[in-house]
Amino acid sequence: MRIIRPLAPILVALALVGASGAAASGAARGSITQDTSEADAMLAETDSSLVEPTSLNIEAATDVSRSVAKAADPRAAFLKLSKRERRLFKAMNVVVRVVEDGGPAVPIDDAAAASFASDPRAALTVSAAMATTGGSTVRAGVPANGCWSVPGGLTGTNAFGGALWRVSHSHQLCVTNGRVTKAAFQSTTGHGLFAGWRWVKLDGKATGIVNGQSRQYVQHKFALGINGWDVQVVDPCSRSAGTASGNVIPSTACNITLG
Repeated sequence: MRIIRPLAPILVALALVGASGAAASGAARGSITQDTSEADAMLAETDSSLVEPTSLNIEAATDVSRSVAKAADPRAAFLKLSKRERRLFKAMNVVVRVVEDGGPAVPIDDAAAASFASDPRAALTVSAAMATTGGSTVRAGVPANGCWSVPGGLTGTNAFGGALWRVSHSHQLCVTNGRVTKAAFQSTTGHGLFAGWRWVKLDGKATGIVNGQSRQYVQHKFALGINGWDVQVVDPCSRSAGTASGNVIPSTACNITLG
């Protein structure tokens, strides 16, 4: 399942950073620091929402981005762009929305495999054909006995829908007699997927049982750097929760205790 959200509600403080800026962690759902240089202020004020994802705009945005990237001083090159060119640059390079990924849970022991196979509804709803209700991945209440791998993920995209970076993670959920009995960290990775975007570090993670659910959140830091100019630094969070009835619930919370 994929849930697309605007960036603003997920990253509480959205700003653009200068080369000397370092991303500061601690906001409820990820934070971004800001520098007051002229180029950064102008980029922050640029509205890329008016740029339609047409082939002509994508081609023009690519040309503008290349011209800035090749410049000895990319900030100065950006300042020389027209208003339309600045919109195209931002539409191509800056994160404007995130796509949440959740489910399906994968059986990892014999008990889970038997649970998966024992009920036709389980076989249907654990598959890629899962129903969705209120942002949750639903298995129609079929008990999910045994241990499962619960995936989660988040992808930052530009105004054209292109992927800029990706967060992936998974945790182990174990269910016994209709009760969640174990939640354990399995893995997490972060990758830059677009020119200039790089993974910086893992800012935080936690896994545990909260309110009868297995929960895990991870927070990764990414930066868009162009020849010494850090255009944007983000530290998004991705959380997944698994329930005893087999639901997989994605969110962008930077904790496992609230909600």
